[in-house]
Amino acid sequence: MNNQKATGAYYTPNKLSNFIVNYLNNKLDNKLSILEPSVGDGSFVDAISSNLKQKQIELTILDINKNELQKAKIKAQNFSEIKTILAINEDFLKFYKNHDKKYSLIIGNPPYIKSNLLSKIQITLIRNIHDDCNLSDKKINNIWTAFVLGCTKLLANDGILSFVLPNDLLQVKYSEELRKYLEKEFERIEIFTLDKSTFKDIDQETIILFAYKKSQEKGTFFFQIHDFKKNDYKNISSNGLMIYESKWTHYLLSSEEIHLLNKINSKLKRIDEYITSRPGIVTGANSFFIIDKNIRDEYKLKKYIKPIFQRSLFINRNIEIKNEDMEKLIDKGKPSLFLKFKDTTKMDKHLEKYLQIGKDQKLHERYKCSIRDNWYVVPNVAEPSEGFIFKRFHKFPKIFKNTANVYVTDSAYKIRMKENYNIDSFIYSFFNIITLIFAELTGRKYGGGVIELIPSEFKNLPFFYHEISSKEFDVFNKSFNESPLLTSEIIEFLKLSSSEKESLEIIYKKLIQNRLKSTKGLE
Repeated sequence: MNNQKATGAYYTPNKLSNFIVNYLNNKLDNKLSILEPSVGDGSFVDAISSNLKQKQIELTILDINKNELQKAKIKAQNFSEIKTILAINEDFLKFYKNHDKKYSLIIGNPPYIKSNLLSKIQITLIRNIHDDCNLSDKKINNIWTAFVLGCTKLLANDGILSFVLPNDLLQVKYSEELRKYLEKEFERIEIFTLDKSTFKDIDQETIILFAYKKSQEKGTFFFQIHDFKKNDYKNISSNGLMIYESKWTHYLLSSEEIHLLNKINSKLKRIDEYITSRPGIVTGANSFFIIDKNIRDEYKLKKYIKPIFQRSLFINRNIEIKNEDMEKLIDKGKPSLFLKFKDTTKMDKHLEKYLQIGKDQKLHERYKCSIRDNWYVVPNVAEPSEGFIFKRFHKFPKIFKNTANVYVTDSAYKIRMKENYNIDSFIYSFFNIITLIFAELTGRKYGGGVIELIPSEFKNLPFFYHEISSKEFDVFNKSFNESPLLTSEIIEFLKLSSSEKESLEIIYKKLIQNRLKSTKGLE
């Protein structure tokens, strides 16, 4: 196991810790009690000593790594501003349970450790912290949430919390209740957005949270950092407006833009009023169950195969999968053939030989395969759907009409139209700039500009359905160029002015460019 992943020890660059402490300098009293709950290599100790001059500081530092803690302690002892130092070699989760001292400033970079890497004891301690804060969601996803919650409890009534955190705080479902908790506990919240290049070793964008128990100017505010050394940053959103109360993804937008989107959002129906959607096939081992033509021919598996589409990258700039498209993929050697076995499938020597490859790879011991009556029989293989959309996308969502009647993996959602609606019109209607703006605001962002919509987010997108003929769909398909539409029908329905149409185009471009800023351009 990668020790860095197991401990969450991604240390804070000095330029970042110096920026944070310097930013807080004039907001702090002269006498301070400071807690750093995960001190790491002492980057914040250096920053405190360099930037908080003429202050009297009581410093408490924690870390589970005894060697790193000792290094940080020695650093602290070298600075006269730090009057007392308490260095504790302990997991913060245990520290929180046994201490009730209140601090005027809690600062640092909490570990980022997913739940599958945590011990049972840690999971229990995290759950206890969540319970102390009356969070109803019992699922533990990552250790950092407990640091935020626990440290909030350890703050003085006028204290300040400042943490470097994953972008998860802004957008993911498991942080939803935490976001609401922070807005209840703090009078002012400031979010500073950072580029993922700040932490080059992790595929995770980071932010800075400043949370103030007391403030004259209340609300949630968003800033963008341009230059750490020059302390150069700008306010990019200073309002209490929310497009979605459960997410903080609107921070790039002005109050006027948010008002416009809120107005539009209230007038449109949701996607799930027109379709039903389900995940595609879960094979448990795609590389084994989805084969190419060479494997098919070598092991004489032709009678067991069905066409399957597993990667949107296989076909670019297209909105319809036809038989000839699948034939081209198969001829090119792309893995596009699904092995559909039944419990009654009769064995021959060729099939037995191929299945033995899977057993040699211990696929039958994998959880999803091991719970089957026969490990090689993929369950719940429903008939192919009218269309499907891939849940992850780069510049543009990939949605397809399934003319070739192919299967899809669970990387896509299958689409079935409800009565009185058709797939041609749905796909045409989906590619409007409004639905795509809300997909940007709703989805979770990953490294490299990738975005993902979970099922509930996809189903809840605002949607304007416009009926078109099959001939109109053919024209749309042939001319499709990934440019979002703003049709006369939706303009008339929403009564959009010329300035509002222009605003929507600006909003969409702004969101896309921000998400793809770390890539080579808008392909």
